[in-house]
Amino acid sequence: MKRILPALGLVLLTGCQTLGLSDGEKTAMAPPAADVAAPAPAAPQPTIAVADAWAAPTPKGAKVAAGFFTVANGATADDRLLSASSSRAGRVELHEMSMDGKTMKMRPVKDIAVPAGGSVALSENGTHLMFMDINKPFVVGDTVPVKLTFEKSGEVEVTVIVRQRSASADHHH
Repeated sequence: MKRILPALGLVLLTGCQTLGLSDGEKTAMAPPAADVAAPAPAAPQPTIAVADAWAAPTPKGAKVAAGFFTVANGATADDRLLSASSSRAGRVELHEMSMDGKTMKMRPVKDIAVPAGGSVALSENGTHLMFMDINKPFVVGDTVPVKLTFEKSGEVEVTVIVRQRSASADHHH
């Protein structure tokens, strides 16, 4: 078997010549030596920063809670928040709130764009997280672990702090 492998490699490389590949392309197609470890890729620098992550305390018996934060994208490419999850909720949805005349409407959205070099505030009057089927009430002082998944930046772990709404919020869930 050991004699067949070098011959097979020679046939593969010779076959490449008939395809008109350059020497560099032939080298790229050659299988790597088994005893040479590939260098580990440099860890990507985090480009997503999440600030002021909070959730309001929930009324007794409530099974849903809303979460808010500001996300900044320090990268040169746009990114998208695709999903969120938490051990404190059966599921976490990305939601958008809007006013239709005097009626407040809330609906799930598939993602939230985070522009390159910019930031997006998830707030009480716009896009936000909805914790669905929470396993116990959110009480002031609690911390809620949340995993955010971004299209380009991957997973980002965030700690959401349960606190009272700010006095400036003019709409309530």
